[in-house]
Amino acid sequence: MIGLPPPPDTVARVQLGLSVNGSPCSVGQWIFSPEWPVASFDDIDSAAGQIRNALLELVGNLSSSDCEDREITVITFGATPRSIRSPATGFVGSRGASSPLNASTGIYWSTATRGKSGRCLLHVPGFPLAFTDDDVHVNGTCHEAVRLAAAGYLSALSEISAGAILSVALCTLHRESAGLPLSSTEVRLIDHGQACRRIAGIQRRLRR
Repeated sequence: MIGLPPPPDTVARVQLGLSVNGSPCSVGQWIFSPEWPVASFDDIDSAAGQIRNALLELVGNLSSSDCEDREITVITFGATPRSIRSPATGFVGSRGASSPLNASTGIYWSTATRGKSGRCLLHVPGFPLAFTDDDVHVNGTCHEAVRLAAAGYLSALSEISAGAILSVALCTLHRESAGLPLSSTEVRLIDHGQACRRIAGIQRRLRR
């Protein structure tokens, strides 16, 4: 949508580049910290490394063994935006064989706001064959794995600190209402995550 308000300086965009059987894909999230605007480059770099470890553990617990990391990029906003990019670590997923690249495990991240505007969806690539019994719905193994991985990820984020950065939290940005841009971006903190009932998908991953 044209005219959306910019991200505030209290959020950072985290983009984790991955590959599944050699095909590139990625996952992205918004991370809130009231200290991003005053943090030094070294503080942001240290926090970025900790966020990466937490995000890799989340993805690793939910993705197939042919899913590998490529790089992570962390971008902050405001008057002095910064960008940090780090190369691959050798990470691989832990869940065996996978479905085609457009299939993914969908995590609904929810906030205290009710309705669709109070949640966002993360597509985890490398959807494991073990997560479905009928090629349409996810099974109990998937639901339990997502519940545990999501809770562990939010807990790991809550323990991150680096210099001036005292806390970080997963969030989503609300920037439009009733089809119109808001005057300023609203940050909504995420408090839990759960699996989508059906296998999620992103068709653009097949067009790469």
